[in-house]
Amino acid sequence: MVNFLKFHDSFQEVVVLDTTRRIAIRLVTPHDKALLQQGFDSLSDESRLRRFMAEKRFLSQQELVYFTEVDQMDHFALGMVLLDESGNEKEGIAIGRFIRLPGDAETAEVGLTVADSMQGHGLGQLLLERLISAAQERGIKRFRFECLAYNHAMKQLVLKVCKEAVFRYDEGVMIAEATLPAPSWVPPVYNPLDLMDGAVRQMQSMLSDALKYQSGVGMDLLRQSLDAPFKLKL
Repeated sequence: MVNFLKFHDSFQEVVVLDTTRRIAIRLVTPHDKALLQQGFDSLSDESRLRRFMAEKRFLSQQELVYFTEVDQMDHFALGMVLLDESGNEKEGIAIGRFIRLPGDAETAEVGLTVADSMQGHGLGQLLLERLISAAQERGIKRFRFECLAYNHAMKQLVLKVCKEAVFRYDEGVMIAEATLPAPSWVPPVYNPLDLMDGAVRQMQSMLSDALKYQSGVGMDLLRQSLDAPFKLKL
């Protein structure tokens, strides 16, 4: 993963939820399969229905791989983990992701899940805001949400975080498309050839200055060294 991104492999943000609880926000890794399974098992049937828009009893091994072994560019996943008193990870409490749409590099579909016991604390909003920041870094300009039409909480969350959103309904499914705000800072992208060219020009400039301002014996020696052919000593 490129290091100029804020949301890179080593990113971690610790948030104080209340006087007794702290959570860590970090990127999902392939080692999180057990945490993800634990979090899924703790969800109510209604929460699973809202997330997957269908009855979901278990996660297959293939799904665990798909949800955790991501490239963090086209498929980005961010998790929230509850910390114990010593700062060690205790349990996964929320996860959010976006997946860039095939054929539309500037649009990504979003999925969010917050554990039943942690709902109502603003974690969904916090997670979506971080997803937006990560998406902006990756050149994504639009988010697409799909959820059950009666999921009013998701609609309110989209309206609260994404200022420009258009909603439509299709056979019991709500589809929202939101335009992301322009990023406040765009990391520079350097062309290695440009860097080499710049270094050559700098050396030429230094050499030109030396030839211009040096005088006397030092100047003669410099010219002789430049004019003399290279000789290989055997």
